[in-house]
Amino acid sequence: MVVEGAAEFTEDLADVRDWTTRTAARYMGEDRAEEFGARNGVPGALVVRKRRRPCGPSGARAGSESTTVT
Repeated sequence: MVVEGAAEFTEDLADVRDWTTRTAARYMGEDRAEEFGARNGVPGALVVRKRRRPCGPSGARAGSESTTVT
């Protein structure tokens, strides 16, 4: 996948843990979210935010997204 645009990176552990826990809840289930969030939300992991730009004449899809890189 290729994504163009500016991205923000953070190593803030609270932010990283928040996103790893959210991701774990989605893929591993709510009952194991904290376990996997703590295991994957460690120093050295990053949260990457890329701001969406309007696409198309309607300007749909404006907003932002976040992802965790471990």
